Amino acid sequence: MRSFILSLALLLTLGQTAWAQWPDERDSKASFDNSAAGLLSLGVAGQTASLLHQEDYQAPIGVGANFRLQLHNRINTEWALHYMQADFGEQAFRTDIFISANALFYPFPGNEDFEESWRPFISLGGSMNYGALEANANPSNQVDRWNPAIALGLGTHLNLTPKFDLSFSTQYMLEFGEELSWQNNNGRLLLLSQPSEKVEQRFLFSLSLNYKIADLW
Repeated sequence: MRSFILSLALLLTLGQTAWAQWPDERDSKASFDNSAAGLLSLGVAGQTASLLHQEDYQAPIGVGANFRLQLHNRINTEWALHYMQADFGEQAFRTDIFISANALFYPFPGNEDFEESWRPFISLGGSMNYGALEANANPSNQVDRWNPAIALGLGTHLNLTPKFDLSFSTQYMLEFGEELSWQNNNGRLLLLSQPSEKVEQRFLFSLSLNYKIADLW
């Protein structure tokens, strides 16, 4: 009987010690509580794109910045600014700036503490896109416009640590409004921005590095 009481007391003591230490151990790994809601991240990104049905548009290389604010364990938001440039034919180049807001949906439950390596997501959002064409030989010869766009995509986070992730994503974007083009009129380059019935389609490919800086609630 005495040994039973001693064993029970030992088990209770060990259990109480483990219960008291477990949150500290978890916080030492993730520095966040059990809920991912309220996490704020900052990131930098590299981006390229493929503009469908536009032979003059070369694959651009761009850079950008973004921040994320997570609303729920399985719902995140991403707000981004991206800048890209590319040759547009042989006589002009094109500049694109995207100001976007996206919702990221995590279809698989778990990994709210970001301890596991991979976390796939589905993205859905919209953006305002600035586009400009400028002649290589004459910078004053230029035209620009703003268009709205929507995008749907897939991606994944590679959690290098609970606070630091490398994210890959691909988005299919539909852009509405004016179309940028050029014409050669008797040796003179004309840059045009005209209303178009066609929807501009492109694939966006992004790679970003993100760091969780705060837990806001």
